[in-house]
Amino acid sequence: MIDLLNPEYSRKIYQDRLSETVAPQSPSRKAGFKNLFGKVKIPKPSWRKLFFCLIGLLIFLGLGFFFLLRPAFSLYTGIKNTEVVVSELQTAFAKKDLTVVEHALAKLETELAKMRGSYQRLRYLKKIPVISGYYRDGEHLLGAASLSAEGGKELLDAISSFSDVLGLTEGFGKILTTEQQAISLARILPRITPQIDTALGKLFLVKVELEEINPAHYPEEIRGMKLRFWLQEVKKMISEFEPFLRETRTIVEVLPHLLGVPERTYLVLFQNDAELRATGGFITAFGLVTVKDGRVVATDQHGIGYANGRIPYIRPPDPLRRYLKVHTWHLSDSNFSPDFKLSARKAVEMWRMTNLPQTSFVVAITTEAAREMLEFIGPVKLPNYPYDLSRYSWLPSDCRAGGDRFTATNLVCRLEYYVEKFRPDIAARKYDRKLILGDLMDAIINKITSSSVEIRPKLLDFTFTLLNQKNILLYSTNPKEQELIEKLGYAGRIKDYPSAHSTSSEQAGSGQAAGDYLHISDSNFGGKKTDLYMREGVEQSLVRLRDGRWRKTVKINYFNPQKYDNWLSANYKDFVRLLVPKGSKLVKIEGASQQWGSWNEVGKTVFGAFFTLLPQKEHTLTFVYDLPEGSVGENYQLLMQKQPGTNITLVKVKIGDKIESFELKTDREITVDY
Repeated sequence: MIDLLNPEYSRKIYQDRLSETVAPQSPSRKAGFKNLFGKVKIPKPSWRKLFFCLIGLLIFLGLGFFFLLRPAFSLYTGIKNTEVVVSELQTAFAKKDLTVVEHALAKLETELAKMRGSYQRLRYLKKIPVISGYYRDGEHLLGAASLSAEGGKELLDAISSFSDVLGLTEGFGKILTTEQQAISLARILPRITPQIDTALGKLFLVKVELEEINPAHYPEEIRGMKLRFWLQEVKKMISEFEPFLRETRTIVEVLPHLLGVPERTYLVLFQNDAELRATGGFITAFGLVTVKDGRVVATDQHGIGYANGRIPYIRPPDPLRRYLKVHTWHLSDSNFSPDFKLSARKAVEMWRMTNLPQTSFVVAITTEAAREMLEFIGPVKLPNYPYDLSRYSWLPSDCRAGGDRFTATNLVCRLEYYVEKFRPDIAARKYDRKLILGDLMDAIINKITSSSVEIRPKLLDFTFTLLNQKNILLYSTNPKEQELIEKLGYAGRIKDYPSAHSTSSEQAGSGQAAGDYLHISDSNFGGKKTDLYMREGVEQSLVRLRDGRWRKTVKINYFNPQKYDNWLSANYKDFVRLLVPKGSKLVKIEGASQQWGSWNEVGKTVFGAFFTLLPQKEHTLTFVYDLPEGSVGENYQLLMQKQPGTNITLVKVKIGDKIESFELKTDREITVDY
């Protein structure tokens, strides 16, 4: 007990207990190994055990090869083979070689079947977390590829039976005339519709498969291949191709009816763009064209007065009453609305009041379309007009050119001469001065329908150009046909371009532009054929006011370089309508002898004005107005729609220090970062 009080004794006890709790130090790594092998007894090798280990290893490697390496290698080989087949398919499509396309599609189906078999051997991957999702994506991708090949084969089977008629093979189809090909198309197209329906069904299933794949789960790039990009592109292409295929299906369904299955009659309105009106020109004549089974079986043409006199009284719009001094609305002036659908509907309404053959389809053709048609097919002769006008020195030089043939150069002037000035020495028939348009139409139709099918691709491209430039406009009373015409952009509609009045406050607050809109509609009310020479340019400028409003100025410059002759060139009398975004506020109009203020029409705000212009003079008509709130955002977007029959040579748009210039041959949409 006394020892416990001794400090030295207490220190000794503490050190002894501490040493008991501290682990002994490990020997060095070298000494440890020496002691270990010194104490462990290594058994002698057993050849039997080594044999079984080797057998087990071989079995493991074999199973790995069978379940992983072999399917993966087969899958890789299949992918490479598929790439080659797809390349062959693309080449065959470009060459329109249906035999090679058919062979390539068969090979593609075979390769895809092999790939699916190889891929199925990897199905155990579906049970591994994380990897299972990628495996399922592969299943969806292979499923989509197989469905696409099946759909392509369905369409090929439908087309290949008629490849000669469609001009997709050498031989028989090349000697068909355009009329014979139209007859064949009218007969075969209804038989293709079921296959297109089947292909549409396959395409829908392809979309379903691809929608299961999320490109965001994949890296941007693997070994130089932009994997995520291509997955996104494939999904995008399928989404864009579906509406195209649906439109094709509608075209295939509608086209036989347009080709006269069953028989139908078209009302063709000839618009003289030398006397400009809202949808292309004064309606100077009409034709009835009857089509049956792809063949034009009858035509009948008359001057517009033949129909005007059969229509009972209809009160005309005020501008017609004031400037043309008419007291009833005639078919010749039915195209008053700048929206062709509304004008054509009015023409059909008037037509049904007559006792003339009824029609459900309207085709409006400008003089420019006829001129360009002659430029395409070449000169024509009209038996009833065999005159060589080269000796008539008082005629414009264009009229005198071409001898006794009608050419692209002399057409417009000669039409005006024969309609306005010519007095025939023909006693054998009752002369209708506007029958020349019917004779011209017959000559053009005969030359086209008798031409070789080799002209068909160029003819189609040429026709689409005329439609895009609005020199040909279409309207049908059949809702399905009209819907298709509008989707294709051939209906001459005033477009519902986004504007601020339909933009939410959230959009306006975000700075997202709703867009600006402009359509200039000139109507020559009593100015002879001055539009034959009229040159027109447009300048637009925008400035932002202190209160945030955007003020726009539109200057329209007119110039007639031709001297006065009171036949073609005369005092120009123009009723102008400016169509702008709904809700725009008119500030002022300059250069107008009469102002019509503003009103709403066809979904737009409209400003109206009237002015006159003497020959060889210039004139500027100016509109100043404020755009609706939100029309201009972080950038400036404008849709400017062309008036049919016009040729505005230059349009300038200035906002801030940026200037955009273009020629208005078709509707034009621009974006300016100011």
